[in-house]
Amino acid sequence: MNNKTPSPIPSVIFYSVAILLVAFAIWSFTYWADLIRVAIEQGQLPEDGREYRIVNYYMINCFQYVVFAMLLTAAGVLLQNRRPRQNESDKYDRPDKYTTSIGSDDTVSSVSSVGSIGSDDSEDKSGG
Repeated sequence: MNNKTPSPIPSVIFYSVAILLVAFAIWSFTYWADLIRVAIEQGQLPEDGREYRIVNYYMINCFQYVVFAMLLTAAGVLLQNRRPRQNESDKYDRPDKYTTSIGSDDTVSSVSSVGSIGSDDSEDKSGG
């Protein structure tokens, strides 16, 4: 058997992009905090419903990058912990489920799914 471990390169790429997104989210948060502070000082945000608008600014401009970073981190963890794929040759190392033993002399006959069951050849193999 050839057990290959999965390559960590895609996981590292996902982690790196996630770190960049978190850094951008922090920068965006500080930028919007300053912008909102200036808007409040200048009276550009009305008193009524100010909290909703402030939360909305942060959700639209900062929080989405944190969500994408979490998704990329989860994808990196899944890729890192996945099992190696089974080679095509490994699948056929075990006996086929359609191979059966017929008769007392232990002759092995392979039954195909095409329709060899019930054909005239089966009578010759059974000794009849």
